[in-house]
Amino acid sequence: MRNRITRWIVAIVAVASASVAIGSVPVAAATPRISDVRVYSSGVSIGVNFAYKGSGPVTLTVGRTLNVKGTAVAQQVAKQPADGRWYLGVDRLDASTRYTLRIDAPGAAPWTYFGTVSTWTRHVDLVWHTAHVLDDGDGVGRGCGDFFFSSYYKNGGYDRLRTGAEHCISSGSLSYLLDPVLDLSSVSETRPTMRIEMYAWDDDRTWNVLDDWGNYGSLYTTSECGDLGYGWTYVDLTESGSRTVQVAALGSNVDMNDVDVWFSGTLTVSYSPPV
Repeated sequence: MRNRITRWIVAIVAVASASVAIGSVPVAAATPRISDVRVYSSGVSIGVNFAYKGSGPVTLTVGRTLNVKGTAVAQQVAKQPADGRWYLGVDRLDASTRYTLRIDAPGAAPWTYFGTVSTWTRHVDLVWHTAHVLDDGDGVGRGCGDFFFSSYYKNGGYDRLRTGAEHCISSGSLSYLLDPVLDLSSVSETRPTMRIEMYAWDDDRTWNVLDDWGNYGSLYTTSECGDLGYGWTYVDLTESGSRTVQVAALGSNVDMNDVDVWFSGTLTVSYSPPV
């Protein structure tokens, strides 16, 4: 009887030892994955927030095709999640443009957005208000400057040149421009920066006078050509709102008379969601 009890005790201890050994085998950790991804766009910014239980870092890549990394235009890397979720975004993208997205995180399969997300349409309005002629380039006692003003706008591969009507403005005068042909109203400015050039052409030729036969015509009575003032500036188009823009058109002629004209206008930028 005693031997039988002994054998039972040995068997129970063996089973218990086996159970402890089995229970001590570590369970493989679950593979982290990227899930519950939410995509948004606002203005020229694109962002994502998503669930991922890894430690990071995670990377958002923005491209132009499904080969996102091969056509990447922007990236953001985040190391720590906020409130249990990850938030990443990029800005200063082109307006009215479709992009593709990819998220990479350690241990997780890459997440690719099968489709495109579009930035918003940018509306740009620039209205010129005044031309302050500090010097008309004609010298003392030669009357007003016979000005023709021109504006030039360049944004990426899109540009345009416009020339307004004649303005007779003397040195020291401030003229209120009512010349809408110089202004800009556009939804084609996709790039974040625009170059603005302003020209002040003082036409010194005398024309539209009586010729030798008493007729009016385009008869130039002087060999002088004229004086040109020129200047430029770059404006950032990413932020919505209105602000003042100033450009100085400067130049000198052979008589060392300067053309010095300061243009002032209001630039307004706004956005509308893609249709």
